[in-house]
Amino acid sequence: EVKTDPLAQIEKARVLQDSRCFDASSIDPKEVIPVMSKILYLINQGEELSQNESTEIFFRASKLYQSQHPHIRKMLYLLLKELSPKEGEVFMITSSLSRDVSTSDSPYYRASALRVMARILDPSLLIQMERFIKNSIVDNNDTVSSAAMIAGLKLCKSHPEVVRRWVTEVQEKLSSKNLNIHYHAMLLLFEMKKNDPLALSKFFEFMISSGFKNPLAQVQLLRFIRYSLKTIPFDKPALVSIEKYLCESLKRNQDMIVFEASKTLAEYALQLW
Repeated sequence: EVKTDPLAQIEKARVLQDSRCFDASSIDPKEVIPVMSKILYLINQGEELSQNESTEIFFRASKLYQSQHPHIRKMLYLLLKELSPKEGEVFMITSSLSRDVSTSDSPYYRASALRVMARILDPSLLIQMERFIKNSIVDNNDTVSSAAMIAGLKLCKSHPEVVRRWVTEVQEKLSSKNLNIHYHAMLLLFEMKKNDPLALSKFFEFMISSGFKNPLAQVQLLRFIRYSLKTIPFDKPALVSIEKYLCESLKRNQDMIVFEASKTLAEYALQLW
């Protein structure tokens, strides 16, 4: 017997019509969740939604915040991330997102709300939501803290001047024993400082002297050094420290660290030549 994909034959027009169930006064998970799954399927298959269609679904989906059903809420976060609401529409759910971030007992809800924020906030709303993200960076729950820093990485591309104000909170997380938290903190700090030669020199000095053991973070730091040597005019003490670290990295047990250090030294030698 040939198995068929139940989502393969869906049509966009039919799904848009079915999404009217989001407007129901009594939300039925058995009816709503399959429709949300179909919308996500269409989007991920490359089906383009017009601005009007996206707006229509966004308005309807925002009403699903009334439901406390955990599966609906999880699907809602995924759906809101994939839609592209206009700046004037985002305000409809910012209060709900901020409530999830600040008061929810579920780390999953808080982390998911932060991920949605990073995708949909416009500059004016980011100023209002900034304190929620900053507080989440230093949250005791690693899932929430990690999500906040990843949100910062995304927001750094569009609103760097806002994200740079979070440097104290991010630096605090460099001391975390959780390898993922430490790694995300390092990524975000580099993004904050990569265009400031003095700040970047201090960042590399701190990272090199801290003696961290995370192999993935060490590889990424070597990549940051390679990128920065091409773009930033470091002073002599900073270069001496970096060169010493590169040579020491050649002696590591992990092949990926030795490879990145070798590549960085080779490219740096070509620059000097």
